[in-house]
Amino acid sequence: MPARSLLLLCVSLYVVTPGGCASSAPALPPAPPAEAQLSVGDPAPTLDGVRYLRGEPVGSWAPGRVYVVDFWAPWCGPCHYAIPGLAQIQAEHPDAVRVIGVAIQPTARMTPVDRFIAQRDDMTYTIAEDVDDRVNTGFWARLRGRSMPGAVVIDGAGRIAWIGNPHPLADLDSLRRTVDRLAEER
Repeated sequence: MPARSLLLLCVSLYVVTPGGCASSAPALPPAPPAEAQLSVGDPAPTLDGVRYLRGEPVGSWAPGRVYVVDFWAPWCGPCHYAIPGLAQIQAEHPDAVRVIGVAIQPTARMTPVDRFIAQRDDMTYTIAEDVDDRVNTGFWARLRGRSMPGAVVIDGAGRIAWIGNPHPLADLDSLRRTVDRLAEER
């Protein structure tokens, strides 16, 4: 019994010491440099590469127009709870604000976005799908530390004015105040 305990102790020490963690496998190459994190005040990336399923395509941020870009996915339960608030924002500011829901991070088993929105008559704003992952990696991923649903407000100068979660139990009130203020300033 003592010999077995000693052997177990030696094996454990070997595994947890630096020598025990060494591997003969080659080191992984360094990750490519990530684009800079986005913050309030930064120019907003465009939505290049999305497929519009509902509403008119947005080529660039029109001067003087306010945009709410919601990053969501059909598989994201909390995203579904954000839909009514986003639809209400669009209804309250039909001329000044454009709400765009961009479906990101598709999975093989997820309900296709076009089928999902066909079942939802409450998504009364522009809907797009990130078909080639450009918006996910070039926009959403640069909002590090955010969870879905996530949204940004883009002001009339094409700059990010707000970053947060549009869920009613999260930042929906803050989102509304920002949109109301920017729509009024317009």
